[in-house]
Amino acid sequence: MASLETSTILLSILGAGLIIAGLLSLIYQFFSSSTLTILGIICLNIAWSWFVWPWMLWFAILWLVAILSGFVITASASQGSLGKNSWMPVVGALLGAIFIPIPFLGALIGVFIGAVFALSIEDVQLNRAKFDLALNITFKSFLGLVVEVGAVIAMLFSTLLLAIL
Repeated sequence: MASLETSTILLSILGAGLIIAGLLSLIYQFFSSSTLTILGIICLNIAWSWFVWPWMLWFAILWLVAILSGFVITASASQGSLGKNSWMPVVGALLGAIFIPIPFLGALIGVFIGAVFALSIEDVQLNRAKFDLALNITFKSFLGLVVEVGAVIAMLFSTLLLAIL
């Protein structure tokens, strides 16, 4: 009986730690906040026997929305305008999040730099239209970030609701 309590405590601590890391990742963008949050939720579900298929399906849908929104929106925004270099703003977002430790802005600055770099590869001369296009891609990336944050917050409120019920 003691090992069941020990595993419940360990899974609860691990789950809470992953959810806290997910919240911190929302701010500092050092790792996928939605992935950390869903792993924490899975640990808590196992520890406290909350596992109910409709809830797990709901969490899986939120996780997919969160994980895909930022990168898919950024890639799709740059797909038509950057052609074969449409991956550069996504890489810029990752590098910006890692090397520019400004919450939220690091990834967005990275998207902008990646878009400008992709546009300057095809034509070295930068003009106002290219900067406007790079700003448009960055704005759409910001919208993807807002969707991701909203999905993670919905996951957290759903977890609280599940714990209360």
